[in-house]
Amino acid sequence: MSAAYGGYYQRLHSRLLANGFSAHEALAEVAEAYLDGRPEKVNGQKMSRSGRDHLFWTSACVQAA
Repeated sequence: MSAAYGGYYQRLHSRLLANGFSAHEALAEVAEAYLDGRPEKVNGQKMSRSGRDHLFWTSACVQAA
């Protein structure tokens, strides 16, 4: 997997924290993004479900929870 995939959930979490969300709210939003099937495409290519699963469960924000 490319680095373009790897940081989606972590970048979302960091962006939400910077926008004033609490850590709990930011993690809930990250989980919602995962459950909504985001990211759907990366660099114009559809992301597989297993790829999205791997990225979510290995992201630093989820690992720390």
